[in-house]
Amino acid sequence: MGTSGRTCSVGLNHSTLPLGGSQPRLHARDSQQTRDSWLIRSVILNINGTWVSIRHTKKYSFRQPDLKELRNLTSYVLDPLGFKARYGKLLPLLTTQVDEGLMGTLVQFYDPLYHCFTFPDFQLLPTLEEYAHLVGIPIQDQLLFSGLESIHTSQEIADMLHIDESLVKAHMTTKGGIQGLPSEFLIAQATVYGKAMSEDAFEAIFVLLIYGLVLFPNIEKFVDVNAIRIFSVLNLVPTLLGDTYVSLHLRNAKGGGVVVCCLPLLYKWFISHLPQTVAFKENKECLRWSTRLMSLTNDDISWYDRAYMTVSRSSTLVVNSLMCLFLVHVVGLATTLS
Repeated sequence: MGTSGRTCSVGLNHSTLPLGGSQPRLHARDSQQTRDSWLIRSVILNINGTWVSIRHTKKYSFRQPDLKELRNLTSYVLDPLGFKARYGKLLPLLTTQVDEGLMGTLVQFYDPLYHCFTFPDFQLLPTLEEYAHLVGIPIQDQLLFSGLESIHTSQEIADMLHIDESLVKAHMTTKGGIQGLPSEFLIAQATVYGKAMSEDAFEAIFVLLIYGLVLFPNIEKFVDVNAIRIFSVLNLVPTLLGDTYVSLHLRNAKGGGVVVCCLPLLYKWFISHLPQTVAFKENKECLRWSTRLMSLTNDDISWYDRAYMTVSRSSTLVVNSLMCLFLVHVVGLATTLS
């Protein structure tokens, strides 16, 4: 919805957290306050009916790991439909072609006050239901990852990945101040099991690689213990969404830098809301993304997908409360430490 009516706003409290709804949440907020927020952060002109911004931009980049070796491993997935049923829509994330220009423009619109993307005529924010639908994994009725969980022992990791404990101990190393396993080692192990058609062992290692390199790409070519802990907790969606918000918020507070989150998922979410018209897709005038996004109105945006109705929401209230506490703690802590 546009700023002339009801707009979406997000604060870190129970009433405005972007979770638990069946569509992008649009909470009531005074339209003049929305416009004032924009005027404070930028100078906007209306020339011939087109929004033009001469605001100061921040320099962002994105951590995009090389996924060629992971894509090669997909040839060992014996039952793609069964894999999807067990682990969700992880495979499409490996082949998603992210338009980095579009994403670089999107993050310029991040609103640190309301924790959403604020455009001249509307606001957008990813929700639990949307992420759950896009990744094909239900929202679990259990605690989400907090970072306080105990680190798995070498034996526990070995049991999880169907490999010898001695191999885990030999390859466990510290990178960037955190323990983990080199992706090269895990890819080699996955290849061995893939060739042997050992489905359970292959999938365990392959999925962990996706968690560590795609969903939570903390360190290049390295699957850290946090990814391993999240993999074992099995309540992925709230953690993914929280990780996205934390990274966006922290980079904005720092005035730019590397956004570290699951970029393919954020990209898939955003383009799902963009106009599906031929004119917008073709962009025959070769307009920049900044111009194209600034010209959009709330009527241009695709607000709702009936597919969200299929997302399990039995745990919505529980996760809502947990996610709120998680974001308050992590965003506050990250901002303080930075």
